[in-house]
Amino acid sequence: SAPAPGPFLDAIRALRHADAEDAVIALLPTAPAAALEALEAIGGRRTTTALWEGLGLAAAEGAGVIAPHLRAVRGRALEVLWHLTDDPVRRRALLGRLDPADLPARIATDLGGPDERELALLSSHLDPDEPVAALCTLAAHGAAGTLPALSDLLLRIVAELAASREPGADAPCPEGGRAAGEPAVPEEVLAALEGLGRRLYERGRIRPSCLLDAATGREAGQALAATVVLDLLDRPGLSDAEQAILLELLLRAPYAGTRARAHRLLRHRDRHVRKHVIALLARDADGDDAQALSATLIALTAAEDVQSVRQALLALGHARARWAATAIAAC
Repeated sequence: SAPAPGPFLDAIRALRHADAEDAVIALLPTAPAAALEALEAIGGRRTTTALWEGLGLAAAEGAGVIAPHLRAVRGRALEVLWHLTDDPVRRRALLGRLDPADLPARIATDLGGPDERELALLSSHLDPDEPVAALCTLAAHGAAGTLPALSDLLLRIVAELAASREPGADAPCPEGGRAAGEPAVPEEVLAALEGLGRRLYERGRIRPSCLLDAATGREAGQALAATVVLDLLDRPGLSDAEQAILLELLLRAPYAGTRARAHRLLRHRDRHVRKHVIALLARDADGDDAQALSATLIALTAAEDVQSVRQALLALGHARARWAATAIAAC
């Protein structure tokens, strides 16, 4: 007999394996509940099409028949369809087919959100010369669809801060009132991004998918802020200074998904980048994770720059890495 698809679908959800979308849709008839859980995390346009048709919404109003495998999970399927539908016309069409007396909870929670046309108008009238104020304004009124614009504004802020590190540049006056030193993104920017993540979580939104990992609004805010930063770090062409500033911001937005995506920067050529990565990797390390990480940290105690050595020693101490005593003593 064929193995139960549950563990397979759970793994796809956890890994956010978007390339498996078609395979998961094919399992809807045999494991509808588990397949919907996976599609909530990885679903896209093909999922909305399959659910639209399976729920009988493709037919004329009142003439559609729900597919047998979706009848027992109709409410859950409607919720996933609603939250994956980003086209305003299609959303209004779906809204017109919902029964007000039998409204799924996660759809009801999301009603009354920002108007996309108003957000588009707001985005077009932001002052690019005041990126901090522009980001805070857009985040305060925004939705998931404004994340690309918010990312661009954050990168503009970071680029200006990075330019201040160049020889001969005028030192900026940090807007968040931070002490002089290495340039850092103002705290109000982080608070604005976290606030947006918290509001999206409270509305039951499932995109970006990092919101699904959160158990509280606070965790959702940190996850969204960290994901925006991590996505920027994946962009090509960033300068060393820009990467260092983004990594410092990650230190203020704890998120479980950070370590796996930031680990590649541990061998970066720039010492400022390396020291922030070491601090990030060590922050939540304990148990087996700490012992596995310590192998890399021990090697870094012999690095040529003092910043990497200092951060490696601090990280080993944080992890209580008694097995690294010899390497530590050698410093």
